[in-house]
Amino acid sequence: MKNRYFKYGGVVIAIGIAFFVYRAVSDQLMFDKLDQGGKNPTSKRQYIAYVEDLNERYKNDNYGSTTPEGTLALFVEALKGEDVVLASNYFVPEKRKQMEEELQAGLESGGVTTLIEISKKDMKGSYLDEVRYELDTFNKNNESEYSFIFILNKYTQKWLIESL
Repeated sequence: MKNRYFKYGGVVIAIGIAFFVYRAVSDQLMFDKLDQGGKNPTSKRQYIAYVEDLNERYKNDNYGSTTPEGTLALFVEALKGEDVVLASNYFVPEKRKQMEEELQAGLESGGVTTLIEISKKDMKGSYLDEVRYELDTFNKNNESEYSFIFILNKYTQKWLIESL
């Protein structure tokens, strides 16, 4: 009878340990997906603070346009003026610092000029879902060459660039 209790007790303990390990690993994976200036939150409290801060940044954001095409036009105008700070502000708030650095490097390498030329091509747009929109350029074979992905800021109803 004692062996039976030890056996069941061992199973219960093993399940408890497995659950604890699963929770720790899933929380860590969730934190690893966040980009907070190169630092990842290390606790649920930091994660909650990150999300609250990000929501405030979206609520107070004045950049973008009421259409994805309008946001792209504003972005391109900023690039033509070599204003990488303004251009980066047309991205989602969590990517602005990274994009400012990348756009500055693109000014120096000539990549921004290429991006401006791409934006002059005919584009076709389509909704990916209710809050995501994609503008694509196509080659002669009607294959997608380049994509701009936009996200609708639910607080301001303005479109921001998620990715190029």
